[in-house]
Amino acid sequence: MKRLRMAIVLAICPSAAVANWVKVAESIEVTEYVDPDTRVVNGNLVKVWTLTDMKSPQMVQGKPTQSMKALLEYDCSANQYRTLYMAGYANHMGAGVTNFAGNANPRWVPIVPQSVNAKKYQIICGSR
Repeated sequence: MKRLRMAIVLAICPSAAVANWVKVAESIEVTEYVDPDTRVVNGNLVKVWTLTDMKSPQMVQGKPTQSMKALLEYDCSANQYRTLYMAGYANHMGAGVTNFAGNANPRWVPIVPQSVNAKKYQIICGSR
Protein backbone atom coordinates (compact mmCIF):
# COMPACT_ATOMS: atom_id res chain seq x y z
CA MET A 1 0.00 0.00 0.00
CA LYS A 2 2.86 2.41 0.84
CA ARG A 3 4.48 1.75 -2.55
CA LEU A 4 1.21 2.45 -4.36
CA ARG A 5 0.68 5.68 -2.43
CA MET A 6 4.25 6.79 -3.15
CA ALA A 7 3.85 5.96 -6.86
CA ILE A 8 0.69 8.05 -7.04
CA VAL A 9 2.32 11.02 -5.27
CA LEU A 10 5.38 10.85 -7.51
CA ALA A 11 3.21 10.61 -10.60
CA ILE A 12 1.32 13.79 -9.74
CA CYS A 13 4.30 15.68 -8.30
CA PRO A 14 5.25 18.36 -10.81
CA SER A 15 8.80 18.15 -12.10
CA ALA A 16 10.94 21.26 -12.14
CA ALA A 17 11.00 21.20 -15.95
CA VAL A 18 7.24 21.32 -16.52
CA ALA A 19 5.95 23.05 -13.40
CA ASN A 20 4.51 26.56 -13.61
CA TRP A 21 6.25 27.91 -10.53
CA VAL A 22 5.01 31.37 -9.57
CA LYS A 23 7.23 33.31 -7.17
CA VAL A 24 5.41 34.22 -3.96
CA ALA A 25 8.20 35.67 -1.83
CA GLU A 26 11.96 36.00 -1.66
CA SER A 27 14.34 36.61 1.23
CA ILE A 28 18.09 36.45 1.62
CA GLU A 29 17.73 32.76 2.53
CA VAL A 30 14.94 31.31 0.34
CA THR A 31 12.57 31.88 -2.56
CA GLU A 32 9.02 30.54 -2.18
CA TYR A 33 6.90 29.38 -5.14
CA VAL A 34 3.48 27.85 -5.81
CA ASP A 35 2.32 26.02 -8.93
CA PRO A 36 -1.29 27.16 -9.46
CA ASP A 37 -1.70 24.65 -12.30
CA THR A 38 -1.64 21.83 -9.73
CA ARG A 39 -4.61 23.15 -7.75
CA VAL A 40 -7.25 20.57 -6.88
CA VAL A 41 -10.43 22.10 -5.43
CA ASN A 42 -12.86 20.12 -3.27
CA GLY A 43 -15.39 22.52 -1.77
CA ASN A 44 -13.51 24.85 0.57
CA LEU A 45 -10.37 22.69 0.46
CA VAL A 46 -7.64 23.34 -2.11
CA LYS A 47 -4.52 21.21 -2.59
CA VAL A 48 -1.50 22.68 -4.35
CA TRP A 49 2.22 21.97 -4.79
CA THR A 50 4.71 24.49 -3.40
CA LEU A 51 8.48 24.82 -3.70
CA THR A 52 11.02 26.33 -1.32
CA ASP A 53 14.33 27.03 -3.05
CA MET A 54 17.23 27.77 -0.70
CA LYS A 55 20.04 30.19 -1.57
CA SER A 56 22.58 27.91 0.10
CA PRO A 57 22.31 24.24 1.12
CA GLN A 58 20.71 23.50 4.48
CA MET A 59 21.22 20.29 6.42
CA VAL A 60 17.84 18.54 6.51
CA GLN A 61 17.67 15.04 7.95
CA GLY A 62 21.48 14.94 7.81
CA LYS A 63 21.75 15.73 4.08
CA PRO A 64 22.59 18.99 2.29
CA THR A 65 19.31 20.14 0.74
CA GLN A 66 18.82 23.00 -1.77
CA SER A 67 15.05 22.77 -2.28
CA MET A 68 11.87 21.24 -0.94
CA LYS A 69 8.52 20.51 -2.57
CA ALA A 70 5.41 20.19 -0.47
CA LEU A 71 1.81 19.26 -1.15
CA LEU A 72 -0.24 21.70 0.93
CA GLU A 73 -3.95 21.72 1.60
CA TYR A 74 -5.67 25.03 2.33
CA ASP A 75 -9.03 25.36 4.04
CA CYS A 76 -10.21 28.54 2.33
CA SER A 77 -13.17 29.00 4.69
CA ALA A 78 -11.17 28.64 7.91
CA ASN A 79 -7.92 30.49 7.01
CA GLN A 80 -5.69 27.50 7.72
CA TYR A 81 -3.43 25.03 5.92
CA ARG A 82 -1.63 21.74 6.46
CA THR A 83 1.28 19.92 4.88
CA LEU A 84 0.30 16.54 3.42
CA TYR A 85 3.57 15.50 1.77
CA MET A 86 7.13 16.84 1.62
CA ALA A 87 10.28 15.97 -0.33
CA GLY A 88 13.78 17.46 -0.18
CA TYR A 89 16.18 17.68 -3.11
CA ALA A 90 19.94 18.03 -3.46
CA ASN A 91 19.71 20.76 -6.15
CA HIS A 92 17.76 23.95 -6.80
CA MET A 93 14.12 23.95 -7.98
CA GLY A 94 13.35 20.38 -6.98
CA ALA A 95 16.08 18.84 -9.11
CA GLY A 96 18.74 16.27 -8.36
CA VAL A 97 18.76 13.43 -5.88
CA THR A 98 15.75 13.13 -3.56
CA ASN A 99 17.23 13.39 -0.06
CA PHE A 100 14.01 12.58 1.75
CA ALA A 101 10.33 12.16 0.96
CA GLY A 102 7.24 11.18 2.82
CA ASN A 103 3.94 12.06 4.38
CA ALA A 104 3.98 14.97 6.79
CA ASN A 105 2.08 15.45 10.03
CA PRO A 106 -1.16 16.90 8.65
CA ARG A 107 -2.09 19.21 11.57
CA TRP A 108 -3.98 22.34 10.59
CA VAL A 109 -2.00 25.56 11.08
CA PRO A 110 -3.63 29.00 11.15
CA ILE A 111 -2.58 31.49 8.45
CA VAL A 112 -0.57 34.30 10.07
CA PRO A 113 -1.40 37.69 8.51
CA GLN A 114 1.33 39.20 6.29
CA SER A 115 3.32 35.94 6.25
CA VAL A 116 4.54 33.95 3.26
CA ASN A 117 1.71 31.50 3.86
CA ALA A 118 -0.76 34.40 3.81
CA LYS A 119 0.55 35.31 0.34
CA LYS A 120 0.19 31.68 -0.78
CA TYR A 121 -3.32 31.61 0.71
CA GLN A 122 -4.30 34.71 -1.31
CA ILE A 123 -3.03 33.13 -4.54
CA ILE A 124 -4.62 29.73 -3.90
CA CYS A 125 -7.92 30.68 -2.24
CA GLY A 126 -8.40 34.02 -3.96
CA SER A 127 -8.60 32.39 -7.39
CA ARG A 128 -11.16 29.67 -6.57
